[in-house]
Amino acid sequence: MKLLLRLLTICLFFTSVYSIAQVDVSTDLSSPANLLLHGNDLYITEFAGGKISKIGITGTLPITATTVVSGLNGPTSMAIKDNFLYITQPFDNKISKIDFTSATPTVTDVLVGGLLNIPYGMAFYGNDLYIANNQGNEILKIDVTAATPTATVFVNGIINPYALKIVGDDLYTSSVEDQNIYHIDLSATAPTATEYASGSGYTTQIDISGDAMYLAQYYEETVSKIDMSVASLVVNTFISFGSSGPFGVAVNGGDLYVAELAASKVTKHSSSLSVDEFTIDSKLGLYPNPSTDEIRIKGLKVRENYNIYNVLGQVVKTGSVSSVESINIFNLNSGVHFIQIGNKQTLKFVKE
Repeated sequence: MKLLLRLLTICLFFTSVYSIAQVDVSTDLSSPANLLLHGNDLYITEFAGGKISKIGITGTLPITATTVVSGLNGPTSMAIKDNFLYITQPFDNKISKIDFTSATPTVTDVLVGGLLNIPYGMAFYGNDLYIANNQGNEILKIDVTAATPTATVFVNGIINPYALKIVGDDLYTSSVEDQNIYHIDLSATAPTATEYASGSGYTTQIDISGDAMYLAQYYEETVSKIDMSVASLVVNTFISFGSSGPFGVAVNGGDLYVAELAASKVTKHSSSLSVDEFTIDSKLGLYPNPSTDEIRIKGLKVRENYNIYNVLGQVVKTGSVSSVESINIFNLNSGVHFIQIGNKQTLKFVKE
């Protein structure tokens, strides 16, 4: 009974803390992954549902999503060029496309196999489609206007790239292995990847609006924000979630849309509200996540006591920590855990 009460207490803590400033956009989705805005339409990859759905964001909320195309296998990322919506199906090592202006879109394969090795994030630069080739540890590109599109290696040496975003001549991609954001100048004669920001966690989608970069951090259960206008780039928690798995993010003016994969919904957050209304502590974070041996808490100003709970609500480790120390988790059982830091915040992490 004590374990049940403790677990209930943790769940109530998550419910009360993480339901701030949120409006449901659509709640009838099957594991929504990535988001893509095109005009007044918000396209959604439904990973478990094997389909692409669409929501008109000008309607009264919540909105029932309409199916654009189905029969896909784990669709993850999208990119638009002319009238075509390009889709990654990483488990099939495939990139497909549909004519989204058609009343009955059909799926056409653009590239299957070859260099593709679990492709995730995509973005266009002219006629070239750039792809985060996760298990290939590289960025690929394809000229989609070619008679027979073929992937070539554009930049390699990025470990497990995932999200990918292009703005102007700048390409940004996340490494979910070393938890950094990398930058590539597409206009350079010899493009290379350079570290742009560290401590980005398990970033599954990136969107940019003005000088603000937003990161959907799946395992960290947060959407974080980077102020790109300053020299010292810091990844700050912008919105904290309980256990809903924020996987996709898209910005539209003052509105931030988030695909909550585990909660099977898309939510909207208005930036007209103050940052304090979105966050519990704008500087607390946890990395690396997942981890096999140790974790660190970033943003602590003083030493704080902590409790680590397993999914049954049992305390499995206690102690105190500062911003320059790590917490040894080597002896914890594998799986999901929660660390409560003082009376400030509870963070979720995965022990591998």
